[in-house]
Amino acid sequence: MDECKNKDMHIDRLVKENKRLTDKYSKDEEIQKMNQQLDNMREDLRRGFPITKIENERIKKWKNEHEEKVHGITKYSKKMRYGGAIGGSYTYKFTPTSIGVFGTVECSCGEHFDFSEL
Repeated sequence: MDECKNKDMHIDRLVKENKRLTDKYSKDEEIQKMNQQLDNMREDLRRGFPITKIENERIKKWKNEHEEKVHGITKYSKKMRYGGAIGGSYTYKFTPTSIGVFGTVECSCGEHFDFSEL
């Protein structure tokens, strides 16, 4: 009888340990997910505007194509002269609406690109 009782106690200990380890693993997984979300938010903030990574890539592509086609600028050194030391040739506009924020980037020549998708 003592042997059965010992085995039952051992099983209870193993069940508790298993639950403890499972809870710890779940917390670790949740913490990793939260850290990833935090890293993503920090990356968004470093861009200085509420612009997603995909939108940022679309903006870069439009700027390069626009500078080449409209202004004939193909080299980085020419881009520096065109935009000046602080690069003020583009204006970013954000318009809040009831369904989200609408974003536009506008060149000093007047041509613009709507980069956000609502």
